[in-house]
Amino acid sequence: MTDAYLPSHLPGDNHNRQTADSGENMTESATVLARETVSELVRAGVRDFVISPGSRSAPLTYALAALEQVGLVRTHVRLDERSAAFFALGLAKSGIYLQDSIKSRTETTGFEDGSRTILAASADSATDLSADSCNNEWFTESYTPVALVVTSGTAVAELGAGIMEAFHAGIPLMVLTADRPRALRGTGANQTTWQEGVYGRYCPVALDIDATEDVIEESVEKIRCAVSRAWANVSGRMRQCCPVHINLCFAPPLVSSENWEIPQDLLQVESGEDAAIFPRVAGNLTPTHQSAGSSLEKEETPGESGRVRQAEGHIAGALAALDGADRAQGSFSAPRPEAKTVVVLADQCPQAVQTAAAAWGLPVLAEPTVPVGIGSAVQISHAPQVLPALASEIRQVIVAGHATLSRSVAALLSRMDIPIYSLPSLGAKTNLTGKYVETSVERVGEVFPKAADTSWLQRWQRAAHAVEEAYRRCVDSRAVTVWQNSKYAALDSRPGSPGKTAEEVALKKSTKVVFATSGDTARASLASEVAHRLRLSHSDNSAELEESLRELEMGIDPFAFARIYEDVYAPGASQGCTPPLTMLGASNTIRAFDLAARGGRGIRYCANRGLSGIDGNISTALGLAAGTGRAVRLIAGDLTCLHDLTGLLTGQLEKQPVVQVMVLNDRGGNIFATLEHGEQRYREVFPRYFLTPQRFDFSALATGLGWDYRCAQDAEELKKILRETPRREIVEINAYLPDLRSRRALLESAICSELSM
Repeated sequence: MTDAYLPSHLPGDNHNRQTADSGENMTESATVLARETVSELVRAGVRDFVISPGSRSAPLTYALAALEQVGLVRTHVRLDERSAAFFALGLAKSGIYLQDSIKSRTETTGFEDGSRTILAASADSATDLSADSCNNEWFTESYTPVALVVTSGTAVAELGAGIMEAFHAGIPLMVLTADRPRALRGTGANQTTWQEGVYGRYCPVALDIDATEDVIEESVEKIRCAVSRAWANVSGRMRQCCPVHINLCFAPPLVSSENWEIPQDLLQVESGEDAAIFPRVAGNLTPTHQSAGSSLEKEETPGESGRVRQAEGHIAGALAALDGADRAQGSFSAPRPEAKTVVVLADQCPQAVQTAAAAWGLPVLAEPTVPVGIGSAVQISHAPQVLPALASEIRQVIVAGHATLSRSVAALLSRMDIPIYSLPSLGAKTNLTGKYVETSVERVGEVFPKAADTSWLQRWQRAAHAVEEAYRRCVDSRAVTVWQNSKYAALDSRPGSPGKTAEEVALKKSTKVVFATSGDTARASLASEVAHRLRLSHSDNSAELEESLRELEMGIDPFAFARIYEDVYAPGASQGCTPPLTMLGASNTIRAFDLAARGGRGIRYCANRGLSGIDGNISTALGLAAGTGRAVRLIAGDLTCLHDLTGLLTGQLEKQPVVQVMVLNDRGGNIFATLEHGEQRYREVFPRYFLTPQRFDFSALATGLGWDYRCAQDAEELKKILRETPRREIVEINAYLPDLRSRRALLESAICSELSM
């Protein structure tokens, strides 16, 4: 799959290992290779480099520092390699949100000091925030290529999770790993292992280059071929982008005795006189994703040397096969006009498809990260819960993007008895049956909306309205439980209740209550003590009292939070506030917005949906803020945030992107309570192995990591925070619901009842 996946020298050979890393009789080959490598990446369109500090990677660091000084690149230093990978992922994804940044130039900037980093006179509009750049047709439809730089050893492995996410999302990352010379592999030398090909199929394009053994000119040509194969022509129905791994073997000296005179051709690239390899086009017409081990027919390039052609052949063989990549547009299949059709728009759906789908007159089942439009008439709210009621009548599906979020939609897209038509994607695509039929926006537009059955859409709208009624009854009426619902007994330990015992306050059914946060042990103990005394003093132990006591420490339902979040920014109710770019954490948070939110509020959501993991979410949000120049709000669960605490670390010499981290603290993995693992028969196993509550204090963590901290004490305070301009802080929100499973069962029962009417 790559130039070298096996050790170059086997144990026991007589290769001169003693001087391979000693620096004796060595020229500055490491510096030469590092400079040539980063120069080639700049020519290919890379402008952002995320560096994790290390000595073996120093030649790359010095070269990038020189390029940043003349305004050719931006460097970002991150201490932890895993967080660095996800920060780079956020930077790369920021390209599709840059037009929103320009429209919001009057908003807060993406850095705490109020600055914006703009590459001087750059022809790369992915880093140009001028108004003229809005006119580029591809502007909101391209990911931004980003490079990672790490040292040798375990640092290389730390990048793994981010690279897997990038591969499954089709994000263009360039991974530069520094290494010891090949001759030291298998010898037990310090910080030396087999790094070549370490990412396997997740970097189907990979090179292993040794500065002391390989010809620099030929190595540069290999890099050019690798980038072209992995990133070029993705707009021409070729393939999704994939991460590229270049393992660079350096021997001392790792520093140069001479300053680098930047090549003139790089300055021409910077001024727009030379075209970068990375495509700047509106959308990636990605075919069905194939395995990384498939072959690709070799394309001859005049004037190549035999070794370079061989290298390109290795790279080509590692890429996905293309089924009909040379098809004419007219050969795309078109859906049948008479069939009952639904449109599924998932993460990574291009803006052009979103706009077209709004005019087809068909029911649109959109994930939260797809902005169909404010007040869209075709978007079906609560789609995953509406779908089962009408699924049996569906006769064909049109899908765009990478659908991963709900089980009901996955079941629909797994059907073998109906045709499923696949539209373009910005990156990864879904093909659960392996038999999706590729089509185009133009072909679908020829069929719809002329033949769209309005009665079909109206039935979906009525079903969505019925589900909405169930939400109003079961979620909105209990939206904040003990926060401000006068139906329940409440505990108000705040000032302003003189002369009342805690028991009297609790029995008064107050309209507001303070809840216990993760680190507020005193308040939590008080709530527990009040509950205990009330049980002793009321021997009848009525159901109403018991329910009130159980909810003394309850917080907000994530479903209710999603609806409140939308309502704050609803047209006519936003009080002039603009919703920030909002990243939704994986697991329970994004599912709450998928199920409970109604959409059509003009809020731009984003998420990591390549592999949908809960790691790296904070770092991704920080990368988005750095890349867009805007403040970003991350909404995520407590475990998601704990997974990426090192992402909160920012060097004292680094710019600090503005990210507001809203933590829905439900005391563990409560999403499992709504799955089969939360059934009563597993109650002995569930808490320790699935819920996994942790001991921590977000207020103390925030202080220790240099972040501001607030805790939203009630719904009105939450709304006030949401209406403010986001700032760099952690906002904790109590989302603890011990009866979450029963609440969801009650809601599902209500939905079934409403749909049957």
